[in-house]
Amino acid sequence: MTDEQLIAQQARRIAELEEELSLRNEAEKKIHMEIYGCGGPQNDNVLGYTRDQMVPFARIHGYLGCAF
Repeated sequence: MTDEQLIAQQARRIAELEEELSLRNEAEKKIHMEIYGCGGPQNDNVLGYTRDQMVPFARIHGYLGCAF
């Protein structure tokens, strides 16, 4: 494999990974909104989850490393 071929292969892989990351970031935002049911300027739990039901969601949120 020539240097040019290797560089092209790496560039394609980087582009694929950037696209995957972008899709995952969008999914993360949608998951956050689905779980916390933002109904206004605050995350107000409009779906009425109990505290016990929210614990696994909070753990998932932490695993995802969400910044919001």
